[in-house]
Amino acid sequence: MQKPKVFFDGNCPLCRKEIGHYQRLDKALRISWLDLHRAADALQDHNISEREAMQVLHVADPQGVLHRGVPGFLIIWEHLPGYRHLAKTVRLLRLEPVMQAAYLRFAHWRFTRRCRDRCSTGL
Repeated sequence: MQKPKVFFDGNCPLCRKEIGHYQRLDKALRISWLDLHRAADALQDHNISEREAMQVLHVADPQGVLHRGVPGFLIIWEHLPGYRHLAKTVRLLRLEPVMQAAYLRFAHWRFTRRCRDRCSTGL
């Protein structure tokens, strides 16, 4: 079975910290963690531009379907011990739209701040 693929900004200290936390929990290696700055071929395979990948979290589920933002986090959480119940709870309580709206505001702020002067992607 294919693993989910998580594309993250490895040059962002905040992103590295959060993804590092998830990676430490992923002792069974259920997820492929791909730093978008080192995974150009994988980004192209999923039709994701580097700019799009910088703007929001992208996760390809085991079937290859792409999820952006909170739906991507839910894929990650489903595959991690200690977070599986959180993913189920978010879905059960139908919190995904509210969380997505908040995440997209944060992601826009992070992208704008990170790329204000000079972005590592040359944007």
